[in-house]
Amino acid sequence: MLDIGSGLGYFLNTARNDGWEVEGLEPRSDAVRFCYEQFGIRVREGFLENMECRSGVYDVVTLWDVFEHVSDHIRFLEQCIDLLVPGGILVLAIPNASGWPARIFRERWRYIMATHLNYFTMRYIEQLLSARHMTIERADHTIKVHSLVQGVVSWLPFDVPLNRIFRIGSIPEGKHTDRNISGDPVTAPPRMRGPLHRTRKMAFKLNMVPLPWGIGDMVDLYCRKLP
Repeated sequence: MLDIGSGLGYFLNTARNDGWEVEGLEPRSDAVRFCYEQFGIRVREGFLENMECRSGVYDVVTLWDVFEHVSDHIRFLEQCIDLLVPGGILVLAIPNASGWPARIFRERWRYIMATHLNYFTMRYIEQLLSARHMTIERADHTIKVHSLVQGVVSWLPFDVPLNRIFRIGSIPEGKHTDRNISGDPVTAPPRMRGPLHRTRKMAFKLNMVPLPWGIGDMVDLYCRKLP
């Protein structure tokens, strides 16, 4: 499995623990270093277009929140497909520009960002993949609570501190309440209880609930390379 844009390596570590032989590619040197120091996983530093990679060697290639950041997305997609063995799986996690939140909030949609260079409708992405002998076997659509809150707040006639709202119910930094075996102070965050914290936990669970009919603002696509 190759995870492109592997970030800090948490997904790579989870996949390895599930029995996968994993590799990562990440342009940020600090993230590459963290992944090795934290999980012992060596990740190549750089961009796919600058890498020499063999064709048809990976069973799975994953792109978690990466594809919308790529300028030449067609060439990039073709490179990713070329890395797969026949029958291999490409995973794409992208904002859904044809979902309800994008249609309702339009330019106020949470995923309109300077770092997002492309936006994809489901119809376009299906045509793009089909033309390259890929078939979508599964599509998990989700609506993110943060996206709905930001969209609704943007309609209000006054400014609302969104960062403060998004921190409601979060765990604050703990105080030095204990010491380790060397006698150094250890930061232990307090246990959070109460309705605000429970509401926050529920919101994050709702973020992961699959929805039907492509109505969400994010979609995870599992695409198989045809022989």
